Amino acid sequence: MKLTKFLGLLTLIIYSNLVIADLQLPKIFSNNMVLQQNSEVKIWGNDTPNTAISVKASWGEAAVVTSDGKGHWSLTISTPSATTDHQLVISGSSKQTINNINLGEVWLCSGQSNMEMPVKGEKNQPVAVRYAFSNCPEASLFGINGLPASSFKTDNG
Repeated sequence: MKLTKFLGLLTLIIYSNLVIADLQLPKIFSNNMVLQQNSEVKIWGNDTPNTAISVKASWGEAAVVTSDGKGHWSLTISTPSATTDHQLVISGSSKQTINNINLGEVWLCSGQSNMEMPVKGEKNQPVAVRYAFSNCPEASLFGINGLPASSFKTDNG
């Protein structure tokens, strides 16, 4: 009886892991994102272990890789000069499409606590960047909420 319960529980655990495993991308890979122009761009994520992953870009680039034993995968694709309205189709155990991708200049900003001030500024404290962005509708911003952590965190989609 105990062996039957154990085998039943083991089967349930194994089956649930197979059902849960699915193509996952970090949140930074999303609609309306910007990729660096004229470069090799790294794309990564997770899927079921040992699954073939393909990435096809609307600008003609494609790459294929197999996820490792833990389901992690990464690959690089080339990007052309600055253009807009592109698409990435990423296929593995499932398929995800990222739309309205712009290719251009990507700038990363980090630093002091005052970097957390919103682009719109605070009450009675306008920010010059706000005015720059108001005249540039093609500009995109991606913000990450800062949370204290005692260990490295990953974003698995």
